[in-house]
Amino acid sequence: MTTQQTLNVEALKLIKDWGVWMVAVQTAIIAFLATGMKAFAIPLWGANLTIVFFGLSIIAAASLLSGIPYIMIRLDECENPNVYFMKIITKPSSLCDLKLWHWITAQHLLFLIGIVFLGASAITSLFAAQPGCLN
Repeated sequence: MTTQQTLNVEALKLIKDWGVWMVAVQTAIIAFLATGMKAFAIPLWGANLTIVFFGLSIIAAASLLSGIPYIMIRLDECENPNVYFMKIITKPSSLCDLKLWHWITAQHLLFLIGIVFLGASAITSLFAAQPGCLN
């Protein structure tokens, strides 16, 4: 295995670890929203939007993580490949042209939007808890 291939494998391992961590955090927040929403007076709109965007991020992460072995298998086929520009889906579809970096970007963007809605709903619940605010 060449040095470049070794670096690509290590990069894929880091991408996998980061994706697994993000999914674990999102799953924990979804579980919290499902069980503790009323106790903390989190608005329903904020919880729903957070869950939707985290759910979409988890789906992107699942696609990304399931495509990593396919990329690792193809590392020998390319000379000095850049894993970020390799495709992760084998079946012909409209998603087939999406590269690894597209999936990573989608996962992070959806995660960020979910965090924004979570923060907005938390701030709304804090102000709503104070008398005379947002009434």
